[in-house]
Amino acid sequence: MVNPPRQGLEPAVRAALAARPPPVLAYVSCGPASLGRDLAELAAAGLRVDSVEPFDLMPGTGHVETLVIARSEAAVPGRGPAPDRS
Repeated sequence: MVNPPRQGLEPAVRAALAARPPPVLAYVSCGPASLGRDLAELAAAGLRVDSVEPFDLMPGTGHVETLVIARSEAAVPGRGPAPDRS
């Protein structure tokens, strides 16, 4: 699970996740632009968005939290089991 500040994941964290994509990643975001950037990079590493759920935790403002669940291509049904990360 990651919950970065509005500017998104630090480059080193994106690189670490891309190098060893987890079977499932929960990403909580308050920055739509940084979320899009981060997800594009993680998609290139084999993570695919499974679901997106917005949460209006601050009614009356333009701020929305977003929960994204992404799965490794290896963990997607029909693509074989997720690799053993132990």
